[in-house]
Amino acid sequence: MWTENWTGCFNHGDPRPPRTVKDLAFAVGSFFQHSGSLMNYYMYLGGTNFGHTSRGPFITTSYDYEAPPDEYGNLQQPKWVYLRNLHLILLSVQKTLLYGYKRDIDYGNMMSATVYNYEGKCVAFLGNANELEDFTINFQDNNYTVPRCQTSIMVNSPNQVDDGSQPYKLLWVWRREIIEDIRKNGLVHDSVITTNKLLDRTQFGINGVYKFVFEKNVKLKPGTNDISLVSVTVGLQSYFDDIEDVPIGIHGPVQLIDYAANITKDGKTSSTNEPFVWYKTTFPSPLETDPVVVDLLGLGKGEAWVNGRSIGRYWPSRTAPKYGCPYKCDYNQTYDGCKCDTNCGKSTQRYYHIPREFLDDRENVLVLFEEFRGTLDNVTVQTVTVGTVCAHAYDNNNLQLSCQGGRVFTDIRFASFGDPGGTCGSFKRGICEAPWALSNIQNISNHTLHFKVYLFIMFLLNYTDVYSFISIELS
Repeated sequence: MWTENWTGCFNHGDPRPPRTVKDLAFAVGSFFQHSGSLMNYYMYLGGTNFGHTSRGPFITTSYDYEAPPDEYGNLQQPKWVYLRNLHLILLSVQKTLLYGYKRDIDYGNMMSATVYNYEGKCVAFLGNANELEDFTINFQDNNYTVPRCQTSIMVNSPNQVDDGSQPYKLLWVWRREIIEDIRKNGLVHDSVITTNKLLDRTQFGINGVYKFVFEKNVKLKPGTNDISLVSVTVGLQSYFDDIEDVPIGIHGPVQLIDYAANITKDGKTSSTNEPFVWYKTTFPSPLETDPVVVDLLGLGKGEAWVNGRSIGRYWPSRTAPKYGCPYKCDYNQTYDGCKCDTNCGKSTQRYYHIPREFLDDRENVLVLFEEFRGTLDNVTVQTVTVGTVCAHAYDNNNLQLSCQGGRVFTDIRFASFGDPGGTCGSFKRGICEAPWALSNIQNISNHTLHFKVYLFIMFLLNYTDVYSFISIELS
């Protein structure tokens, strides 16, 4: 039994390690090839940690794991359709796999075949575990390979007003949360978020390091001075050795150090972005049915509410390390959790999911509590949907494509029959091309009312030694 086959990885402040569907499907196929009986994906359906349900320091609200249906319910292609069709095939031959006679064939160069026979039916798994080369297996006088398939690129669109002419612009009001006016009896005046008792255990850290020194210049007055320390908890890790001994809270010592001889006054003024500020704005519900997000890039750290319901803690100022993401990525070799990292030096999460169930038909209220310093200049409400679809169709095989949410394709940006190169969004023509490919596909799509159907790719397909394919990109 395979209890946690990770379709991707959760985001806790590091670069994002994507996992391709080819590696995932290969692992699943190999598992059942070698007598596996139960497969559990982690995660198969993405989600969101609303409110305070995200655990551990620095872990974002997104619980997506690059799941086949993503955090917002969109289908991640080709991952969703590839795995769906793979499991439909496995389901269709389950009796042969459970009761059949198993025979292994070794082709060398880490190429293998496993054959199950039962009641006159034959099921074969063809595997290529070679890290460096692609191979074609000749099995029962036929050549087999696994093709490339559809890729969907998600895009974010601004929230349009009813007439669709201009994106809706947010207008803000705000109020500072005064918390520094504390008295000797522990009471805090004019504050609704502080108390004079310990509410919870706290754990301190900066960028994942929990032992650090915090220093800040202070102005003292003659006589007695009060020092107030504000502690914030963003969740604790729920497992590791000796968790009860992890230092949490303020351990001190709190010291006053006289640097008077070394202090220089540069005349700089403080930032206009203040900490501990409540912000409020209103926005209309986006049109159509696409998933809704709010882009909080530019803010520091805090919590967000929509119509009184928390959409979770936000921390867009938390960035991944600047280094470690390769310029080029090769998935042909052994996969690991840090392979082909992306998003280096960028915010680990800037988009926060607003379920349409949280929204009203007319006006919606967005409230932010900013703990750090941040700017509202770039905060916008957006929708997420499929913007571009790319796919490869092989000889003697049908290719069917799908948009999201009932949309239709409006433009064919690239079509090539031959040996094109590049990736989705940046295809390039090869040295062997058929000049009629684009015009023929355009003629087909012009006679189709809705150029929108689903993609079906068989797990194993029959090919000759030399084959051509047509590559298309639509939006």
